[in-house]
Amino acid sequence: MLLLEDHVQCVHCKSVLKHDNEIGTSSLIRHMKNTKCKKYLKNDKSQQTLQLSESGLVAHKFSQKKSRQDMMEMIIRHSYPFSMVEHEGFIKFASNLQPQYKMVSEKTVREDCMNIVNDLKEKVRTIVQEAPGHLSYTTDLWTSNQTLGYMVITCHFINKEWKFQKLVLGFKLVPAPHMGIVISEMLLECFNEWNITSKTLAITMDNATSNDAAIRNIKYKLKEQNMLIANGSLLHQRCCAHILNLIVSDGLKMVRNIVCKIRECVKWIYGSQYRQQNFEDAVIGSCSELKSSLRPTLDVPTRWNSVYLMLSSTIPYKNVFERLALRDANFSDIMPFNDDWEKAEKICKFLKPFYEGN
Repeated sequence: MLLLEDHVQCVHCKSVLKHDNEIGTSSLIRHMKNTKCKKYLKNDKSQQTLQLSESGLVAHKFSQKKSRQDMMEMIIRHSYPFSMVEHEGFIKFASNLQPQYKMVSEKTVREDCMNIVNDLKEKVRTIVQEAPGHLSYTTDLWTSNQTLGYMVITCHFINKEWKFQKLVLGFKLVPAPHMGIVISEMLLECFNEWNITSKTLAITMDNATSNDAAIRNIKYKLKEQNMLIANGSLLHQRCCAHILNLIVSDGLKMVRNIVCKIRECVKWIYGSQYRQQNFEDAVIGSCSELKSSLRPTLDVPTRWNSVYLMLSSTIPYKNVFERLALRDANFSDIMPFNDDWEKAEKICKFLKPFYEGN
């Protein structure tokens, strides 16, 4: 700002504004804030500010490009909806943090995020293609709550620095029915997409008949293209975790009656708010050590390890259940006998090594 008797001159655009001793520099401030001075706004984008850090005051330069990049990475990392940039509350919050930041539209956010994903895919493509050795894969297929089948494909390899790498190459919607031919086509499509089909060494899959059929088809396709390594002897690796799951699940069938009795007790607790309160009252009246302990958890039928968690979290409450049986005749009808509790403890002890080693 330059003072010229009763006028002031903007040092950015050289505009001359009327100056009054009573109002001071208010006219110049209005000139800059009301976006009349375009040169000021242009210079202000790169203007440095002082910020307090652990090392003291440091100079900081605002960057619209860097801030926009950071926002896109935040949205991707935390799975925020693209529409959040058009929410009134978020716009107000961002404006208070940095008034200079120009908020972008939902469409722009979508395009920016896709550009980031595509850039990362190109980097991954280079990494896997430059891997000095062959590649191995793990894949799994499951059904969502909407009864849609999804497949995830993960690549495992040793890079140039001899460090183990694990990268997710695909998360795909698999069309029904989930037969072997469909699974194999999805895998081969993924390999071709990354141009790594010829580097395929081994594929680890669950021990399902559909997966056996998928491996047979992949082996035939690779052999046809002269890409089969070691005559396919290493191609199919059966998932050890799934084998362990089958072993334990089969063993649990022999003790299902004991497990069902414990499960019914846990289900009874969470059947209503009144029952939960009765249970908490019984906990307070039985043992102070249980007041801050983990409450009994209900298992998931398709996950054997959840059976162990249910038993290990419920058995310590045996005395509490006995107090509940005295309070409620309906609960006493489903209350396990002492022999049942002893068998449950043995089952829990048997499952513990499998759970810890899984």
